[in-house]
Amino acid sequence: MYYDKSSKILIEKCREAILRRLVGIPVAESDLLEEVPTETVSSRHTDAAIRVTDENGKQEIIILEVQSRWDNDVPLRLLEYRCRYMLKYHQETTACVLLFRPSASVSDQYEDKDVLFRFRLIPVYEFDAREIFQEGILCLMPLLPLMRHGEEFLDQADKFIGQSSLPRKDKADLLTIMAILAGLVSKDMTKAIISKRRDIMLESAAYEVIREIEYNEGRLAGILEGELKGELKGELLNSRRMLIETLKLRFSPVPPSIIPAIEKITDQDTLDSLFKTAVTAGSLDDFLREMGREVKK
Repeated sequence: MYYDKSSKILIEKCREAILRRLVGIPVAESDLLEEVPTETVSSRHTDAAIRVTDENGKQEIIILEVQSRWDNDVPLRLLEYRCRYMLKYHQETTACVLLFRPSASVSDQYEDKDVLFRFRLIPVYEFDAREIFQEGILCLMPLLPLMRHGEEFLDQADKFIGQSSLPRKDKADLLTIMAILAGLVSKDMTKAIISKRRDIMLESAAYEVIREIEYNEGRLAGILEGELKGELKGELLNSRRMLIETLKLRFSPVPPSIIPAIEKITDQDTLDSLFKTAVTAGSLDDFLREMGREVKK
């Protein structure tokens, strides 16, 4: 997904600023822990497990999961990660979720008849960009677009990073991450950053995500242009377009490979069936499985 790579780079470079200012955990030093192996082939991996040492020398492990949008399975995944690291290291462990966008179903606990598990929920969208910017914490600038009043500080954050004394590679990473995360709020914000900073952003390992976003948007634009030119017709085109837009709304970002596959579908009944699936599917993987079955009919 678009935000995985950028989130991992952000945590690698800026975990201590995130922990201190957003999570509220005092940090004297920190180390990223290696992923704890499991015996299951389909095991999931947390975004980061961090061993934190405070000023008094006390240590604990912080499980930090980053979510661009809320997923109702997050609490159970966090419980799994927490148990895994506690069994491995036998240290006090705190599970946290850094959530980028609001959701009506968000929760900071999991409960069933046997288990009550609470974790730290950090809603980035509730922080005030004005306060964060005034504090001048460079590592948090990429998160400003997600915060309240964030759009007002986009240009200032851009300049702050660009004019800082950071190495050019670090500037490239922070600017690229800010452009990617800004897309959760407004694609125009992303385009504005790219148009000004593409030359330096090319040096970031996360820039491949920008290329993927641009490719995806370009393919969709091509479909719409085809309608105007009469290359595609009426109901068939409209069904393809509605299907793609529905997938983007429910499972954004949509991998680029899906759009060409939808373009090749020429049967209206298949498109109608896939549209219903896109509305009701529990995940993008569920949709792809059903799409594979429909296309083979």
